[in-house]
Amino acid sequence: MEELDHEYPVSLVDEGVAILIDRNGKFDDFLDWTNEFPAPLPSEISRPASVISSFGFGAESASLSAFGGFEAFPAPSPLDFGSRAGSDEIVVYLQETSTDFLLDLSGTAVLVNSAEGVAVVGRNETYLKALERKKKYPERFKDHWTETREEWRKPKSTQTSAIRRQSIVCQATSWDMFDEFMALQEYLRSSPSEKLTMFSSLLPENEENGSSRLSELTESASSQRAQSVASISSSSALPPDEELLHPVRLVELLLITERYVSLNQFWIQLGVYRDRWTRKELKLDPVIFPGSGILWEARFKSKRSGLSEYSLPSLEFLWSFECETTTRPVDCALPTKPRSSKSRSVTDVAHNTANPHLLVASYCHPEFDEYEPGLVCAWTVKNPRDPERCYVTRSGALSVDFSRDQPNILAVGLYSGAVALYDVASTSVSPMHDELGGHLSHSGPVWQVAWVPMPAISISETGKSTVREHLLSVAEDGLVIQWHYVKGRKTLEGTSLIKLKRRWTCSHSMNVIPLTTDNIAGFCFALSQVAGGTLIVGTYTGEIRAFDIVKPDRISKIFEAHTRCVYRLKWNPFVSKVFMTCAEDWTVKIWHLDYAKALVDIDVQKPVIGCDWSKVCSTTFGLITKDGPQIWDIKADLLRPIVSLPSLERGHFSCIAFAPTNNCLVLGDVCGRIHVFKLRNLTKAHADQEKALIDVLKTTPTWEA
Repeated sequence: MEELDHEYPVSLVDEGVAILIDRNGKFDDFLDWTNEFPAPLPSEISRPASVISSFGFGAESASLSAFGGFEAFPAPSPLDFGSRAGSDEIVVYLQETSTDFLLDLSGTAVLVNSAEGVAVVGRNETYLKALERKKKYPERFKDHWTETREEWRKPKSTQTSAIRRQSIVCQATSWDMFDEFMALQEYLRSSPSEKLTMFSSLLPENEENGSSRLSELTESASSQRAQSVASISSSSALPPDEELLHPVRLVELLLITERYVSLNQFWIQLGVYRDRWTRKELKLDPVIFPGSGILWEARFKSKRSGLSEYSLPSLEFLWSFECETTTRPVDCALPTKPRSSKSRSVTDVAHNTANPHLLVASYCHPEFDEYEPGLVCAWTVKNPRDPERCYVTRSGALSVDFSRDQPNILAVGLYSGAVALYDVASTSVSPMHDELGGHLSHSGPVWQVAWVPMPAISISETGKSTVREHLLSVAEDGLVIQWHYVKGRKTLEGTSLIKLKRRWTCSHSMNVIPLTTDNIAGFCFALSQVAGGTLIVGTYTGEIRAFDIVKPDRISKIFEAHTRCVYRLKWNPFVSKVFMTCAEDWTVKIWHLDYAKALVDIDVQKPVIGCDWSKVCSTTFGLITKDGPQIWDIKADLLRPIVSLPSLERGHFSCIAFAPTNNCLVLGDVCGRIHVFKLRNLTKAHADQEKALIDVLKTTPTWEA
């Protein structure tokens, strides 16, 4: 607060807006700065009560503070106002503070003919085209939230170095092709002895280098197994003495030799596998699992004494399907990630329907990385050390299944959301189609693919609908897609069969109103063996939804099965209405399609990764946890497993499958190995498989209720 000279009687602020105050206590804005106001006479100076009371002070003067309030100060002497009198008005000045802008929106309009306007029009047209595509193919788009914050810029010290690229071109002139053609013609016209001399000249002269070269040829023939099975029509036309020197025939002979070497190593295990003899008959020592250091024979704790070791239920280890390709550490596809010290994990195993001794396995990165390539290997019992086929996929392979109508067709579900088809009878290692072809595909990992029999739309001459096999897949995006292979375009077209909508229920009085929102992830499905039967789907929320395959757009039944994600569900191969489920909530449950609650509920105190029914006995099934596999026979005991194996010292089991023809068990682990076990002294096949299982289920409380 500063006092002005005598010309202005009262000053609340230095400068700013003027307010005119009369003696009657009235306020008026005084904005005309050109007029001069005479100072009042000292005799006329007084402080009216109306003015002071209107400001809310007593006998003290006041001033405006910088924050819009008033400040009281002692009143000056009347002599300080000057000597002039007669003025009934006082001029008070209010100072204006600086202006702060809290929101400043710049204009968004641009000229149409300017460069910015052309760019804006282009972006708008692109957005309109995207909206039209979303209306035409809604399954390929999904809504999600987007953050608009600006990310921190990466300092130069953390940026990766530039990726070097190099192009290599090989050009063959017409003279090169002519020389090769003439050399081939000369080889065909030569005698057998001359051919042998020409073939020997390809090897180095010294013995040491020659043996190494021959070993390289042998290893190359073993590794390139995908090209070893070819037509020998050209070689069959050759004379017998020239047939051995044909390249294709030579590779086939090396393949047969390799199988005989493998048979010499695994002939005991193969005999047990084919039920030709037992280990007791050969008087062999117990089988110890390689690398575990413990005896892999779990004894059944029987209350009776005097039982022989060979009369107890147990699992006998036979061999493991493994090679360097499946067990070595995974190389990272991105240079920004360090090299992984883990091998590929076995995610699924499937047996061929025409040749039960041929099985295929899918391999994926243990951390389920989308950019890491996957692997699919086809194994045969004739050679457990080298796969017959080896396919490298663009991303991790999660599920596999053979076709029943065409046993040479293999379907593979990938982590990227694609589905690939391979012909195992062909020498080509590429898929039969473009993996990215078609308008509809999954936007999440494909957790299961399966060939299922479905009634066709066309009606046969007998008046009944024909049954055809179709490929179905379920993925994390909540879609069950039916796939069709178009031979002419070599593409795989998908059709949305089922959408797993999330259910919300709000109760009002006694009515329950179902509400649907976004999709929920699907992890597994299975179709009843009866043609045109029931398709059940396991979801991420623990529900099991049953659909009529003829009308899949409607849910026929919902089972509140589990509280966590359902990993696997399997129909019983002998009873069409009984199925089994396993989930992350530590339970395995057996259901009947006519009952809303589970008939058998088994708690194993660990998340159950997989389960499968035995193909020999209707009451026997197996399950796996991180602690190891368990074999159950619900007819013998509903509370405890009859065989329980310990866990692996390195890694744990990841998938389980029973052999389709004999009493063998196949287990895959997270280290890229597939172990084969022989089940001994279990319950024999029942005379009536369906009656045996139903009799056990009738003893449960749910059936009686």
